[in-house]
Amino acid sequence: MDHQAGKNLIGAFYQPQGVLIDVQSLRTLPAEGLQSGLAECVKHAIIRDGDLAEFIEENIQAITACDPDVMTDLIARNVAIKAAVVSGDERETGQRAHLNFGHTIGHAIETAAGFGEMSHGQAVSLGMVAACRMASQRGLIDNSLAERIDAMLSSLGLPTRRAGLDVEEIWQIMQHDKKTIAGKVHMVLPVRLGEVKIFDDTTFEQVRSAVAALSE
Repeated sequence: MDHQAGKNLIGAFYQPQGVLIDVQSLRTLPAEGLQSGLAECVKHAIIRDGDLAEFIEENIQAITACDPDVMTDLIARNVAIKAAVVSGDERETGQRAHLNFGHTIGHAIETAAGFGEMSHGQAVSLGMVAACRMASQRGLIDNSLAERIDAMLSSLGLPTRRAGLDVEEIWQIMQHDKKTIAGKVHMVLPVRLGEVKIFDDTTFEQVRSAVAALSE
């Protein structure tokens, strides 16, 4: 549950007894709803599966048109990634935290904007762009990969730029995020396409620079 102090601060873990997926129903979603799901698909590709990123890039038009065959393949691959990560770390003590890629700054942006002012997927898209810029600035990835991910998100209709962000406010919100432990902001950053690592040495200056890139 969301709280005015931040995203997903209240709640408990409950595993579903089953999951039903009807790809035809995707065409009934509003654009923002579909885009939010696609943002998670890009996230999974970046943290676990470089081949999935290529699949998305090669099938942009079919994905945005909700082609049932392509979407069936896309969803199956993403469900497999999510299930593997969650089943291996139900309580988020290790690798499950990789699913937070794009969410640390993204949640802060969503909170600062006011819940309901932008979709979760839009905020996460901006968070992924910022995280990739941070990774590039730290020398973890080439800038070309950051630009490639930026282009992938944009081609899916997701935002990659937002003017007027208050980095001081974003930083303060990040201090109350569940991913901030003992005063240290934990950031999930890519080290190559398909692999991420968690860094607990994030500084305000790094966040300031990454957020500034969203206004370029």
